[in-house]
Amino acid sequence: MAKNNKSATGGPKTSPSPTPETLFNTLQTLLTRLEKIEAISNNISPTTEAPQNSMELLFSRLDDLAERLERLERTLDSDSVHHLEIQTETQISPQKQGKKSYAYAATSSLKQTSDQVPSITRSNATMSHPLPTIPPNSYINRFKKGHTIIRTRPGAVKPFLNLSPMQIVTNVNQALSSINARIDNTPVQVQAVTRFPSGDVKFITKNRTIARWLLEHKHTWTHLADPNFTTPRATFTVMIHSVPTEFDTENNNHLATLCTQNDIPCDMIEKN
Repeated sequence: MAKNNKSATGGPKTSPSPTPETLFNTLQTLLTRLEKIEAISNNISPTTEAPQNSMELLFSRLDDLAERLERLERTLDSDSVHHLEIQTETQISPQKQGKKSYAYAATSSLKQTSDQVPSITRSNATMSHPLPTIPPNSYINRFKKGHTIIRTRPGAVKPFLNLSPMQIVTNVNQALSSINARIDNTPVQVQAVTRFPSGDVKFITKNRTIARWLLEHKHTWTHLADPNFTTPRATFTVMIHSVPTEFDTENNNHLATLCTQNDIPCDMIEKN
């Protein structure tokens, strides 16, 4: 009847790992047996004829013992023992840690992230030169290039004919300087111009504030830069609530009545 090599749990039966003490005892036993075999072989006289099969058996035993001794020496090597200890620790450590659930892993990562945020905040707070705050868009727009387009009246002569862009810029800046155009004690100047086929002119300025000033005060300087570049006052859409039944745009009394009924200053009326 064959022996059952399976353990009680149903798996294969495994032998315990050898300890240095067990290996040492085994080595001593083998050395003792080897010495006895050598003593027996030395006591045999040369004239004694041993059976051929007995001598072969003895030599095979000696070869087997030598091989086993060599294998034991390799096992007892210090590097092999150290490697065996590392493998044992590696196999034991995952069993101690066990499997982590998804909730545990998510909680650990969240806790680690929350711990890192205060450290970053503290590092910024303890800086000798903290970073400045981001300015609002209204402040940033001051340093952006501005531009405005001033249109000519339909059918009028196109301004700045046969003039280069540099000459147009020079004439416009001279006209602005003649009326002392300033914003917060800063002279109003034009940096570049572009002419359209329709006769409209695009002015590029240092910032948007200057471009807005040029558009709102165009009636004060355009005719000085070129006599053909006459523009009306900047107009704004106004809601009129009351209109007389009889109204003539050429009659100043009708215009005065219209302005009075709608609370509009008379000088704001621009006739085209």
